[in-house]
Amino acid sequence: MKNGRGGIGVIAFIVVVIVISAGVFGWMFVNQKKVPATSQPIQKTCTEEARICLDGSYIGRTGPNCEFAPCPGGGYGDGGFGSPRMCTMEAKLCPDGSYVGRTGPNCEFSPCQNSEKGAMSMYRNERLGFEMKIPQEIDGIKFKTVESGNVILFGLDGTPAYKEAIGRINGVENDFEKVKGVSWAMLIKKVSNDSELDVFIKNRYGNGCELGGKELDPVSGLFDIRIKPIDPGAEPGEFGSCFLNWALFLKYSPEKNSVASVDLGQAVSFSSAKDSTVDYDSEMVKSFRFIK
Repeated sequence: MKNGRGGIGVIAFIVVVIVISAGVFGWMFVNQKKVPATSQPIQKTCTEEARICLDGSYIGRTGPNCEFAPCPGGGYGDGGFGSPRMCTMEAKLCPDGSYVGRTGPNCEFSPCQNSEKGAMSMYRNERLGFEMKIPQEIDGIKFKTVESGNVILFGLDGTPAYKEAIGRINGVENDFEKVKGVSWAMLIKKVSNDSELDVFIKNRYGNGCELGGKELDPVSGLFDIRIKPIDPGAEPGEFGSCFLNWALFLKYSPEKNSVASVDLGQAVSFSSAKDSTVDYDSEMVKSFRFIK
């Protein structure tokens, strides 16, 4: 009987322990649910780093993910690596014998001290009704113009190319034939509408070409004319009846009822032999205006 009472006591003790444990775990579970959840992330301590921006200012890491703050205006002066960009050690020889190196955020060559364009003056042609800046001379050679019909030729006096071009424009009667294959021989015609403009394009560039569109240049107030091949499967640069593999200048003014066309060629026509970075062609094109 004594051993039986001892076994009952052990069992009772185990039951009490289980009940107490269940109560403790139950209390912990209930109180855990009462703790309010927080949506605020724990703020990290960001490393003290800095990046240089294009304007010379610096930005550091910030925010919950410790990301770099944006630069004013966007972009980094170093490509995002945290240190100033290193340009390659190259040099360019200038006409005066000095050298310039690469610098700035884009590592471009600094300008030569004497690389400015020579003097340009506004050329005005009342008969053909336009004006345009032209150089007075290039490398000591005078810049000249020659007119024939509705064509005006621009070139350097006495050069073989200019002499050959003069012979071309004076050797034929048809204005469209005069300018074929001649760079900077400007042809100006009167046109009143898009239909006449399309006829001009066909006479000038071939029957396989047609008016492709007009885009207004807000600076000059003139329309830049696009040409497209009549054959939708062809491109203007492909061989065919609309073969155009050179740069061209084609401006139109509905107000003046005039169109001007110039073949610019496949390379710059007017530049300095002393400094190939000097380009007169682009300044001439940008300055063109009809005056009547």
